[in-house]
Amino acid sequence: MEGCGPAQSNVTVVMSNEATPSIDSESHLGPSPSRDRLAVFEDQIARVRSGALSPYEFGTWLEEMAAQMAERQKQLQEIYSSLPPELEGAFGDEARVGFEGVSFYLTGVEHLRAYVLAPNEALLDRALDAMHEGNRLIIEAMQINRDNREADDEPSPLDEPLDDVEDDTL
Repeated sequence: MEGCGPAQSNVTVVMSNEATPSIDSESHLGPSPSRDRLAVFEDQIARVRSGALSPYEFGTWLEEMAAQMAERQKQLQEIYSSLPPELEGAFGDEARVGFEGVSFYLTGVEHLRAYVLAPNEALLDRALDAMHEGNRLIIEAMQINRDNREADDEPSPLDEPLDDVEDDTL
């Protein structure tokens, strides 16, 4: 597998009995009240543990996830870095906590990449622990966003839609 650098992605690819991955419309990572990113990772990890997904197939899915997560992180950083100085303070906590959450997710992705190269169940557990913490921080950032909007009646610049990313859960 090429490139085990920083994590990057966000399309849920479910492996079928065929040799090539297929996209499962029931488990897409787009906006859905019944599934979120953490649940998708948990589901895919459970499939790897059960043997329904080989480490190679999991690695293919993981690289697609990692690429989209990195693109989302880049877009959020661009939005935050373009804030006028007078808005940085108001939205700084939201961005800091959100970026920290994304960082934990990316750490989890790195543990999963290590698993693909050398399968070890402990790596899956470490990945899930990191992703749970990342998810907690992302939810906290979303709460900060809501609190800021209620207090200031000012929408967050981080609420702007991002180009070419269908998922809005990061």
